[in-house]
Amino acid sequence: MSLTITPNADRPHGGYATLTVGAGELGLTEVTVSVFDAYSERHLGGQGWQAEPVAFGPYPVTETAAGKEIVIGPEIVNQLEEYAALKITLGDKSYTTTWPDDVVPAPGAARLGDIFTGGPREAQEAVHAAVRMPKPGAATQDAAVDETPQAGTGGAIGTDPARYGAPPVIIDPDETPRKSGAMLWVAALVAIVALAGAAWFFLRDDAAPPPQTAAVPTAPAPTPAAPPADRCGPDAFAALSGQGFAVTEALLRDCGSAVSPDTALTLLERAARGGDPAALALFGKIYDGNVTVPGLEDRVGLTFGDNPATAARYYARGRDAGSTEATALLGDVCARLATMTGTLEKSAFSDHCAN
Repeated sequence: MSLTITPNADRPHGGYATLTVGAGELGLTEVTVSVFDAYSERHLGGQGWQAEPVAFGPYPVTETAAGKEIVIGPEIVNQLEEYAALKITLGDKSYTTTWPDDVVPAPGAARLGDIFTGGPREAQEAVHAAVRMPKPGAATQDAAVDETPQAGTGGAIGTDPARYGAPPVIIDPDETPRKSGAMLWVAALVAIVALAGAAWFFLRDDAAPPPQTAAVPTAPAPTPAAPPADRCGPDAFAALSGQGFAVTEALLRDCGSAVSPDTALTLLERAARGGDPAALALFGKIYDGNVTVPGLEDRVGLTFGDNPATAARYYARGRDAGSTEATALLGDVCARLATMTGTLEKSAFSDHCAN
């Protein structure tokens, strides 16, 4: 049985692929499609790769001159990398194949393994604040104050000379000198008081003005301290890039449940794809039922159960990358494989333990 994968001719902009099998295969009018990555041993789901299998579809099966065709869309195409080694299951039939490089994702869609960003964003429209100019107001005028003193209405009756004539004046020759001296003293006293008042009037404007208190500048408000960085967040792990997975593994153990199993697995897979010996050794340990990884299996929850054949494969890769720990653990798991009779275990022993 063979499977051919080609771009869908009806959708040349990408995001769709045509799966073609022989005319004698798939006796159904529609099938589901499942995808398994042979390298990471994970199944494709709606949000990426995961441990449990997922069936997409069902998709119509079309009879053509080339065979039977199934058209799949962006839900699968946009998540696959070129040259990925896959096992694609159509209904109850599975096909081992490699994803071609001429089937491209839909424009602007993210593709697994790379990050694509959209085109340049349009400039936002500038917002201008309206400035309200003050309107010219009418000049205010102080009301005129009538400062003219009101004439008094009082007075002694019968003292108006125009009306009653001047009163007679009687002069006492003995009292005239005494009265005149007293009047002189009174006049002198009035003059002194007037001079003192005038001096105070003119000198008060020359007096020093009262001291003014200098304005004390207000101290600027202290800048709030930046919140502490998340020691177990994505930025903390990104800062460890290039230092080897052993450093990342130590932080994962320390963070424990603060890191999700998916996050820990993503970091581990990335390092293993790069051939990091510590990552390959750890991958083998989480598949090895005889080995416990404290801090990762019990607190983070990163565990796959006992699978000695897969553990041997990762131990062997770690050994080839220079990990002495992986070399020692490979010997232990090979001793277990030597006693097993299953096809997968016997094949793993032959591939990784015989030499």
